[in-house]
Amino acid sequence: MTNYVVTGSLVFLSGAADGVNQALMYQYSGFKKVFPHANDHFWKPSVSGANKYKNGDPRQGAAFPGSRTWLVFVTDGYHLTRFADHFFMSGALAFKITGYEKKKWYLHLLEAIGYWAINRVGFCATYNQFARCQ
Repeated sequence: MTNYVVTGSLVFLSGAADGVNQALMYQYSGFKKVFPHANDHFWKPSVSGANKYKNGDPRQGAAFPGSRTWLVFVTDGYHLTRFADHFFMSGALAFKITGYEKKKWYLHLLEAIGYWAINRVGFCATYNQFARCQ
């Protein structure tokens, strides 16, 4: 039972991070209504994308080693939420594998569908919050 709770929670958090990511991209005014003091320089994708470059200028190169590649998630909210989505989903997978149970193939399929549904509930729980605030 613990395996399902931990795995389901991580899958939910993955979906929630994806929901925040998409809200940043497509419902930013709703995001700002929920978080009025959020720093646009970090959270607003149309502004924050330049954070990975020195002085915000791509011609000057990376702001710091890794800012355009493996450390890009520390430069802006868009990449941070993508990182969180992948991190939580990877954690769920790793946790699930360590608690692997041998069962019929269709039960694995049903379980995957269940986790997909939990992920989408996490997505809707965050994205719809910001969409309502438009």
